[in-house]
Amino acid sequence: MTVPAQRLENIEGRLDHLTNAIGDLSGGQRVLRGDMEDMHAEMNERFNKVDERFSQVEERFSQVDERFNQVEERFNQVEERFDMMDERFDKMDNRFNQVDERFATVDRQMAFVVPALTAIMRKLDIDDLVVEAS
Repeated sequence: MTVPAQRLENIEGRLDHLTNAIGDLSGGQRVLRGDMEDMHAEMNERFNKVDERFSQVEERFSQVDERFNQVEERFNQVEERFDMMDERFDKMDNRFNQVDERFATVDRQMAFVVPALTAIMRKLDIDDLVVEAS
């Protein structure tokens, strides 16, 4: 074999080796691409599950918020009723005070009237009527 033939054979061997290496790389690239597609699909599935869970949590927060609004509304209604009752009790207290004041006025008036009536009854000699001041 001549030197140029040997070099040609040497170059052909290297080309075969490079061709085989490129084929191996291409096969590895196909495997890697398949693995990445599988991983991408798995990640999409996981993200969808996370998104679904977030939606559920958001829905639950909305329900809890609605319940708090209902409770707050109910507290406002109860507070309004207590305010109304407080006003009514104030009015009743005022009325009781007015009646008590009137009784006190009548009692003070009786304190002057009873002794005068008693003196008149003695002068008229009436003993069977009993008049007492409270």
